[in-house]
Amino acid sequence: MACGTAVVALNRGAVPEVMAGFPHLICRSIPEMIAKVKQAKFPDPARIPF
Repeated sequence: MACGTAVVALNRGAVPEVMAGFPHLICRSIPEMIAKVKQAKFPDPARIPF
């Protein structure tokens, strides 16, 4: 995220706090992560805080 790259992550540890602005990229499973990557609906890099 610090490089302006979208992140798809599992809902573990501090992920909900770190990615609070992008809850649609937090996943519950690996298959869900794969589906989100295939959808390719990522935020504009300018919106990703660093």
